[in-house]
Amino acid sequence: MSVIDELIAEVPYYRYLGLRAGEGGTVVLPGTPRHIGDHTRAVLHGGVLAAFLEAAAVLHLRSDGAVTATTIGCATDFLRAAPVADTIASVTVVRRGRRVAHLRVDALQENASRLVAVAYGSWLVDA
Repeated sequence: MSVIDELIAEVPYYRYLGLRAGEGGTVVLPGTPRHIGDHTRAVLHGGVLAAFLEAAAVLHLRSDGAVTATTIGCATDFLRAAPVADTIASVTVVRRGRRVAHLRVDALQENASRLVAVAYGSWLVDA
């Protein structure tokens, strides 16, 4: 079991979403009917997608040694409708200081070739 999977197991909400560790430190949101926001088009709910990106950021920071990671602010830009399919979150550290980390989180589908959303945020970390 990976460090990310262990961290997911600690948080009931992450388990409810069905999050799992992906390759190379990514996090995967499974494409399940529970995450549908628009049943006529079968696309993911924006709130689920935004929560997933924020969770991926926290999981990244925690797996990288932060004891705690508290969200200061996080904004999500939805770039296109995301069909109900496995979605991968890839985290990029923009800057990490002693107390604050600034991250970018990309939501990718179709074998990580289609960017559907991006989140930018800041987290208070306690290492």
